[in-house]
Amino acid sequence: MMLRYATREDLVQWFGRVPGTMRAIVIADEDRVLGVAGVLRADDHIQAFSSIKDELRQHKMLMGRAAVMFKKLLVEAGGPVLALCSPTEPTAPGLLAHLGFKHWAEGVWRHG
Repeated sequence: MMLRYATREDLVQWFGRVPGTMRAIVIADEDRVLGVAGVLRADDHIQAFSSIKDELRQHKMLMGRAAVMFKKLLVEAGGPVLALCSPTEPTAPGLLAHLGFKHWAEGVWRHG
């Protein structure tokens, strides 16, 4: 498995299209994307996002390396970054806090 910056092809594979202007990282097994995280420029804010396949959860060291790389993207974003905290993912609040986000509003966390 490899951790790297996302290509256009990776984003199309994961999302079905390139959702907008973004910087992202992926964890891929050969050509198959298993997880993606990044920052997306919306009209009025910068949005953080992440999503993984369940099979990636067992690779704790690789996920830790991805978190370090993701933190770099957050710092380089050039302003405050917002993230939605998934109500169905029990580890989401802890991960957001680990990445430097602070609870900001109902279901929304802010970095920077």
